[in-house]
Amino acid sequence: MTLTNQNLATIAERFFERNRAEHFGHVSHLAGDALEHAEKIYNRFDGSALFFGVEGIPEHCAQYLNTGETYDSTVCFQDGKFFVSSWGDIVESAELESAELESAELEDGE
Repeated sequence: MTLTNQNLATIAERFFERNRAEHFGHVSHLAGDALEHAEKIYNRFDGSALFFGVEGIPEHCAQYLNTGETYDSTVCFQDGKFFVSSWGDIVESAELESAELESAELEDGE
């Protein structure tokens, strides 16, 4: 059996939910702990180091398991949810959304 990114997202989510009631800091700190927990499970189970720790994208309020590649699929946390994506896709999606919003505001102002 191989652990997939979706399995790791589920592991992180369960860790997050189990520890939420006892956690007093910002939710992002608990999310980081949950991602680190998933990484440790992967390393114990697989025996190889696929990830390089937890990284954050502060301007997009997101965190992810760093694979060393911008567009490799990984486990991410944003808006209170764990999901599989890439940090590059998170940034591009936010930039596209911002550009669309700016364009709509310009059209409304005409």
